[in-house]
Amino acid sequence: MDSGQEGDHAPFPPPQRLLHGFEADPVVDRPQRLHLSAEARQHCVRMLRVSQHALDQREANERHVAGCEQDVILRGMSQRRGQAAQRAEPRSLIPYGRQLRSQVGRRVIRDNEHLRRLGSELVQDVIEEGSSVQLHQTLVLTHSRRAAAREQHQGEGHEAPLYISGRGGGAEYNRERQGFAAGSSSLPYARNGLPVHDSGSQSREAQDVLRPALAGLTPAASNPVVPIQRDYPGGSLPMAKPLQEVLDSLTAEGTLVEKLPDGAVRCLACGHRCLIRPGRRGICQVRFNQGGLLRVPWGYVAGLQCDPIEKKPFHHVYPGSEALTFGMLGCDFHCGYCQNWVTSQVLRDPACERAGASIARVTPQELIAHAKRLGARVVASSYNEPLITSEWAAAVFQPAVEAGLKCVFVSNGNATPEALAYLKPYLTGYKIDLKSMNDRNYRKLGGVLQHTLDTIRAAHQIGLWVEVVTLVVPGFNDSPDELWDAARFVAGVSPDIPWHVTAFHEDYQMTDPRDTLAEDLIRAAEIGQEAGLHFVYAGNLPGRVGEWEHTFCPNCHATLIRRYGYTILDYRLTPEGSCPDCGAPIPGVWQTDPQAAKPGGGAGRTRIPRVVRG
Repeated sequence: MDSGQEGDHAPFPPPQRLLHGFEADPVVDRPQRLHLSAEARQHCVRMLRVSQHALDQREANERHVAGCEQDVILRGMSQRRGQAAQRAEPRSLIPYGRQLRSQVGRRVIRDNEHLRRLGSELVQDVIEEGSSVQLHQTLVLTHSRRAAAREQHQGEGHEAPLYISGRGGGAEYNRERQGFAAGSSSLPYARNGLPVHDSGSQSREAQDVLRPALAGLTPAASNPVVPIQRDYPGGSLPMAKPLQEVLDSLTAEGTLVEKLPDGAVRCLACGHRCLIRPGRRGICQVRFNQGGLLRVPWGYVAGLQCDPIEKKPFHHVYPGSEALTFGMLGCDFHCGYCQNWVTSQVLRDPACERAGASIARVTPQELIAHAKRLGARVVASSYNEPLITSEWAAAVFQPAVEAGLKCVFVSNGNATPEALAYLKPYLTGYKIDLKSMNDRNYRKLGGVLQHTLDTIRAAHQIGLWVEVVTLVVPGFNDSPDELWDAARFVAGVSPDIPWHVTAFHEDYQMTDPRDTLAEDLIRAAEIGQEAGLHFVYAGNLPGRVGEWEHTFCPNCHATLIRRYGYTILDYRLTPEGSCPDCGAPIPGVWQTDPQAAKPGGGAGRTRIPRVVRG
């Protein structure tokens, strides 16, 4: 997975219900055009603008509250400990202040953003359409607004869309029930007469405001809105149940397993090799023993999007192409900087309960149909750690391979020989996070360094195309010695393995280190080149790392592929994947039609992630 921060950020798929009560398709959203009387239209515009104003004011209040709480803490510490504390404590409390601001931004303000965007979209539709309104069934929000604005995407999916459901069981998961450190979901402050409520009540209040306006809508006779019936376990939507119960119902018997006496099983999906007794769960929390059988995730997605292949990142697999990317829930690591924490830390962190609203049933055939419709040439398993959902990934990859598509894994590399052998018939590429060369650091993240090193070697030996990513985190893994160790190790496996060094920004529980600078990435890339690697890339800071975004011929040093972020500016490789100047073969999985990767040709025209829609 990229529990780290380079490449993909996990999107949340479409909601299970619309705000006005009709059920949406859980995989794709289909806009419905509805008639709207002039009176209802005016009422809709008026009420939506009122709700937007209230939400804007509430967001300002919450930002104010964050500053107030920090000020109160600082003053109290200073008064209790005298002048010495006044000089020392503010500095020691800076991390707490950052964490508090991060919690407010991540857990409270985000819900307001969803609702304000909903209001803006509906108002715009009313104004533009006149006597009809286009009700969209999905609401999209960039998961990390600050990072996306800078195009600093730290992990597979950081700019991916976030969906919410406006009514029904999904609203339960959209509540920010975790609150702050004390466990409260509300703040005891008010400003300008507006109390600050928990975001769950915000969603309900906004629905109450919008419902009278939407009640006047009647389906157009030519395009009736019919609730889509889905056969969910228990006869109801998953959102109406506790998240663990929903996930447990969306499982199948596992294949990567060793059966042991007394009903115990040993899971072979990841390097933890969990011994799981009846009624217990593995470290990932989503693989469990039920009556002596290992149950594993099956038959759903919690993220579905068509991404540029460079976002994974793969620079030597079909450059300029699109990758239909799907993800589920859960992870075998617990990285403190995980940008996909909402999906990866499910059933561990109560703050991840809202991930339940993203669950959507789907079949492998439906996923491949979406890939063909969107022109994707690659199918990728990412967003959460794909190793712990290997059985489902294989079920999706099999029809993908039959359809002529390439399949790739975006993983933390905590694999087993059994898992690699199981996936080998389907996989073309394997992106692996090399998070540190210090085993103590790895154990802080929930892994073992040797497991990842062994996976890099094994994946290369069995013929998978491997690309390695190291997120450069200041103060954690950015020392020259550690970067040299990482570069030497990768070069020792093969100098042709691309090594991506990417920029960190604070996320989830890791808010102390500063953001990685372009200079840090350039220094790391230079180390990789000096260590003998032929292809070193400094990622996710487009236009700021000079030539380190491009691909060069290791023989004659000619520029072969010029990039800006996800965009291919120039592509000079021959159809055989060779340098046009000296004829040297360039390792990778290349386009047989170079025009498909060139600007304005084929998939190269669209270099931003695309939400999967009907």
